[in-house]
Amino acid sequence: MKFLPPILLSISSILGIFAIVITSFTIGVFEDDQKSIKENLEKIALLKVEMSEEKAIDTSKLAREKNRNLELEAEIKKTRLESAEISQNLDGKKENIDQLKQSIEKAASSLEGIHVQIQSSREELQSMKSETMKYKAELPSLVGKIDQTKSEADASISQKIRLEEDLKNYPEITNVLRNHYKRVLKAMRKYSMDRPWLERGEVLALQFNSIDLRTGLISLPVGTEEGIKGKMVFAVQRQGNELCKIRIKRVSRHHCLAEIIPMIGQPQDLQSFEKFDLVVL
Repeated sequence: MKFLPPILLSISSILGIFAIVITSFTIGVFEDDQKSIKENLEKIALLKVEMSEEKAIDTSKLAREKNRNLELEAEIKKTRLESAEISQNLDGKKENIDQLKQSIEKAASSLEGIHVQIQSSREELQSMKSETMKYKAELPSLVGKIDQTKSEADASISQKIRLEEDLKNYPEITNVLRNHYKRVLKAMRKYSMDRPWLERGEVLALQFNSIDLRTGLISLPVGTEEGIKGKMVFAVQRQGNELCKIRIKRVSRHHCLAEIIPMIGQPQDLQSFEKFDLVVL
């Protein structure tokens, strides 16, 4: 029991020394941590300064970029306006080009027509040249014919002179014949004006007053004054073609009523024309 205190003292000393060592180590570690913290704080302060500088730089860059974007937007807007103007100009130029194309096509068509006319004119000119050569070849024969005609004309003039000399000797005979001709002509005119009848083959050009194909009756604007009599038969013609035959039923002074003779011709064609020829049969 009397050895326990020194052992305890030794243990206590060892523990003290160990505590001192641990304390020293802890203090060293603390100092190192403080130094590290100080360095970190300095680094943090430096980083804050750098971040402030970078933020200022970024703000400046952002402002510059914003200004640049505004300038780019203005340039884009200007470019769009210029593009719209260029597009309008291109549309106008396209219309001008289309008009020019149409003008060129028309000119080409006209040119083709001119070429055709030129070719036709050349052919006509060649034909005229051929006819001219033909006439030149026939010219001597024509000159001979002209000379012959002149000779015949001279002979005719001489004969005319002889006949005039002969006729001078017959004035009385000529006067008698002239008077006779006048009397005959006057009598023929009186005969044609006064005779109240129609002879076979005579033609009356007239227009029907009315036509009724259902009853077969026709009203005519001629009567006894023109030589029309009852039961006379006429052929109805148009431009030399016979359409039908009619027979007079009733007659007045200036009008008459006729009936279409059935089974002859084509009376239905009467309604296709206004004027007809009546031939006495």
